[in-house]
Amino acid sequence: MKFSSDALRTIQVPLRQRISGQLTRIIRSYVIAITLLLAVFTLLFSYYFKLNQLAHHRDLVSTKLGTEVSNLVYELHSLATSPLVWTGLSDSQGRDNYLEPLLSRSNRGTQRQFLILDYRGRVFLSGDAQLAAQIVRHPAVRQAVEQGGDAQGMAQSVAGKPSLVLVHHALSPQSSSAPPLSR
Repeated sequence: MKFSSDALRTIQVPLRQRISGQLTRIIRSYVIAITLLLAVFTLLFSYYFKLNQLAHHRDLVSTKLGTEVSNLVYELHSLATSPLVWTGLSDSQGRDNYLEPLLSRSNRGTQRQFLILDYRGRVFLSGDAQLAAQIVRHPAVRQAVEQGGDAQGMAQSVAGKPSLVLVHHALSPQSSSAPPLSR
């Protein structure tokens, strides 16, 4: 009777060594499988964490932007309803004494600029003449002047940055007056 070389080798290798070799291969397979599962789990967890982090940052920016715009609208409304603006629009003698300080106090930073237009949309008082000339040509301003109401829109600055344009009429008890603008 003839045996093949594999059969002879199997017969020659003791059972203990065969079991030990099989056990080593099984353990190696389990270690590789567990390592791969942990790697996949880590990648999925990091992806989920990044998505949550981005959502959190989006919500934070949204809240901050909403608060800033809300504060700006409130300040614009306060300026438009200020008796100083009404008086300054009708009193040609002393308007420089109270309108310019009021406007300069409102225009504290470069991020926002208030200006006052007359009822035809011409610049009445502004801290920045170049910005005023650009804003007066904006479609939202033209619409607000033509319709006699409030308006809002987006504008591109000279540097290419987007800006929010808000128009709000200043109403006196006698008549409608100039819309202060904010950017």
